[in-house]
Amino acid sequence: MYESIHKLALVLHIAIGSAGLVIFWLPIFSKKGGAFHKQAGNWFAKGMTIVAYSGILMSTLVFIDPLAVRDPNNQFTLEQATNVVEVARATAAFLFMLSCLVLCTTRQGINVLKAKDDRSILKTPAHLVPIFLLMLSAVYVGMLSFQRASLLYPIFSVLSFFVAIGMLKYIFRAEVSKRTWIIEHVTNIIASGIAAYTAFLVFGGQSFLAGLVPSNMQIMFWIMPGVVGGFLSHVYASKYRKIYNVK
Repeated sequence: MYESIHKLALVLHIAIGSAGLVIFWLPIFSKKGGAFHKQAGNWFAKGMTIVAYSGILMSTLVFIDPLAVRDPNNQFTLEQATNVVEVARATAAFLFMLSCLVLCTTRQGINVLKAKDDRSILKTPAHLVPIFLLMLSAVYVGMLSFQRASLLYPIFSVLSFFVAIGMLKYIFRAEVSKRTWIIEHVTNIIASGIAAYTAFLVFGGQSFLAGLVPSNMQIMFWIMPGVVGGFLSHVYASKYRKIYNVK
């Protein structure tokens, strides 16, 4: 049963996620506040929400019972099964964290538009619980980084933890400058795109990159979304801080 649910979630995850990678750029390059910007942003937000929940479902299934998903016909030897369980659970934890990152940044980016200067709707359990899940998963992945050779684990565990802290600081800060929600919207939606592209390159694009790029160079492509997204976030945040005199 786990395998069937995982396969269905994977098909949905790939289909919606692939479309989301393209749609991400539409609101960025369209007229801000215009009808198409809002429509494309709505498409992206709904798509990323589906991608996040399907990712959370898949990673949870694998973490609970790796062999039910990876070896449903019980063909592995004991040694193979032991290795698969260890690797699969570590990978599932990383995917869970990335999925929480996509979910939290998407929800924060959209909900600040609804809340604007009234942050009370950001203080509900429905909004806060995923953020705390992101923090906890980031701590767990950070602990795993001492056992894994990949640099992705420490890099993204630290990033995810501080993204969660940044959200909570915005939500619970005593006062925020007017129109700060615009900056919060822009930076979180871009962060959602960074997480989506990273997940694609780490998981979906890994087999494609394997035939073109040496394994010791692939991490450059995995980190690239963060570099590009960080640059875009800085450019747009600086632009709107200046336009709206946000301190």
